[in-house]
Amino acid sequence: MTLLHIVGIKPHDTTTKDEVAQAVTMLEQLGDACGGEEHGILGFEVLQNLDTRKGYALVELAFFRDDDALQAFRVHPAHVKFVNFLATIADWVVLDCHPQTKPFKPA
Repeated sequence: MTLLHIVGIKPHDTTTKDEVAQAVTMLEQLGDACGGEEHGILGFEVLQNLDTRKGYALVELAFFRDDDALQAFRVHPAHVKFVNFLATIADWVVLDCHPQTKPFKPA
């Protein structure tokens, strides 16, 4: 069953614009770096959060073929490298759910 993975990223007060830009660049490449559609990543997008009242500046949206694909993504070396970097510059919240709509196709 298709799985929607949402991550809200909240940079630390001490995080620089360059560090945020580096995180965005890494995120933009992460879906493909972790195997893309061949490995069950059906859609992957990085967005600026329009409502920053709680400090969440970035949103990662990803659709996975199923839970096995999400679990493989989580342990992929490129994802682990990204998470280790992100931990030094931000906090985040993860939401995973089974959507009732079909996966988006990023532009």
